[in-house]
Amino acid sequence: MNEFDAIYCYNLRGNQRTAGELSRKEGGKVFGSGSRSTVAVLILVKGGTAAGTGEGCQLHYRDIGDYLNREDKLRIVSGQALDTVEWQQISPSPEGDWINQRDERFATFQAIGEKDKALRERSVFVLHSNGLMTGRDSWVYNFSRPKLTENVESTIDFYNEQVRGFEAHCEETALASRQQPTSTGTSTTTRRTSAGTGRTRRISRRGGGMPSTDNVSSRPRTGPSRSSICTSTRS
Repeated sequence: MNEFDAIYCYNLRGNQRTAGELSRKEGGKVFGSGSRSTVAVLILVKGGTAAGTGEGCQLHYRDIGDYLNREDKLRIVSGQALDTVEWQQISPSPEGDWINQRDERFATFQAIGEKDKALRERSVFVLHSNGLMTGRDSWVYNFSRPKLTENVESTIDFYNEQVRGFEAHCEETALASRQQPTSTGTSTTTRRTSAGTGRTRRISRRGGGMPSTDNVSSRPRTGPSRSSICTSTRS
């Protein structure tokens, strides 16, 4: 607001990211199926004496109304001019709220939680945590125990099927013995995850000697290992 002499905001509503009575009050979408968000016309006036000073900038607001369909909104707008609209002059709150301004008493309430360590003792809860996080809630949470068991077993079966398919692919294409030259003349093969250990086995050939095997720690992949998840779930 510090850069303008006047701001005109004409709220045409139409927010379809709502439901029920609130959605009906929002009315039709002025752009039809091309928009689901609120649409507003914003006119910014700049260049007068108030520009750049933050003093004298006037904020004019107009809400087109409730329960209006698309045709009604377009008809109302087409029959108006800037100087004929019944603008509501508003003053933003210190927090920057134009409409639906917050109650100032809210800032005096005790905080539920504070990230600032110096203020944590004043809050209701001292500990911050995301709680239990699985990364796959749609599969491992369910109100129905049989359905949950079915989902988890289906996940295990699909994962194991993919592992077997990958192993078969490695055998068919001799991936385990395919050499990839390095800058030092040592050839190192593609890494493969050993099932049930969560570790990666690297097979390399140094010169013309026998293959050597090194176990290299690695971060577990997206899916759990076969033996670990099958044992914990189907025991």
